[in-house]
Amino acid sequence: QRQVLHRLVDARQVAAREIAVVLADKSAAGIEVNRRSYRGAVTVRRTAGKTGLTVVNTVPLEEYLYGVVARVIPPGWPHEALKAQAVAARTFALYNRGKHAGGGFDVCATADCQAYFGKSGEDARATRAVDDTRGLVVTYGGKPIPAYYHASGGGYTENSENVFGRPFPFLRGVVDYDEGSPNYKWVKELTQKEIEEALLAAGVRIGSLQAIELSPLDKPPISAPDRSASGRVKNLRLIGSTGSQRIDGAK
Repeated sequence: QRQVLHRLVDARQVAAREIAVVLADKSAAGIEVNRRSYRGAVTVRRTAGKTGLTVVNTVPLEEYLYGVVARVIPPGWPHEALKAQAVAARTFALYNRGKHAGGGFDVCATADCQAYFGKSGEDARATRAVDDTRGLVVTYGGKPIPAYYHASGGGYTENSENVFGRPFPFLRGVVDYDEGSPNYKWVKELTQKEIEEALLAAGVRIGSLQAIELSPLDKPPISAPDRSASGRVKNLRLIGSTGSQRIDGAK
């Protein structure tokens, strides 16, 4: 049975699988969706396999980046930093092309892919950085790499296999000079009871927690069986009143 979309366009009911809105004049303010303006064309269709509607913005790659770069890096930063971010964002977009093909589009507008705010998220300084690097991408073996980026690396980045499970020769842990970041260091305090409750909820049954066994943190790069080169926890041993168990850092 064909899915039919019934909506009002100019106060008239329209029956269609999808509705596309295309700007006749590219110099116009854009197409507004949920109070945000977008370049290019906008298509509204039923969400595949779910209730609700999916709104797809079809736009050239470089114009897509206009709405990304200014939102993932402060546009007031030095121009060369903006250019580096533009290259990373362009590479990441191409690497993830088709990631959401099942939903009828290439990439989403959230941090699952890259934050995208359309024309409403643009800034002239970031737009200039995109234009100044037009078409430039980072490749390995002739293909775009997964150019992951982040707000803060805590002083040392991580080998890709320790995060994504897949080793990439171009994503190795290196010094990250971000001491000025507000998230460079942070502390979360937990009581013993809170830890024990979390362990029980995760199926770790060792009785009352007595100790946590972990190699001491030193200046990276670190060589220890239970820490990565960056110093992050690969695994640790939990010692309790009725037994002990080793768990991996991600858990």
